[in-house]
Amino acid sequence: MTRKSLGIAACVTLWSYLLLTFAFGERGMVAYGRIERYRDDLRAHIELLETDRDRLAAAAERLQSDAEQIRIESRRIGYLRPDEGIIRIPGRAPSEPQIERPGDKLPRPERNAVIERSHLRALSLCLGLLAFVLAQTIFRDSR
Repeated sequence: MTRKSLGIAACVTLWSYLLLTFAFGERGMVAYGRIERYRDDLRAHIELLETDRDRLAAAAERLQSDAEQIRIESRRIGYLRPDEGIIRIPGRAPSEPQIERPGDKLPRPERNAVIERSHLRALSLCLGLLAFVLAQTIFRDSR
């Protein structure tokens, strides 16, 4: 009876570990879904970067050909005509140009959602022990 109960418990432990690893391990189905979501986030991010690139290319083209845009940008960075002056307002900080860094916008993958292998083993062992106790109880009652 005990040998049969140990065999059942070992099978339950092994199969539960394999199924838990398949579902929740670092290369399991949950992790695979998370990787697919991350891939989709990266694709959306690439589309945003391409939109930003096109917008910046158009702005660069305007700065090379449009006299009004050149005048506006040169005033923004502090260049003036000889007959113009600057009025400083006390207590107001000068505006700094916005620097765009695509790496700051890059989505990061989730790292903490993976169940560690030791936890999967412990859970499988608990299921195996539960199967052993249940098998002992069932075989004791069948006598």
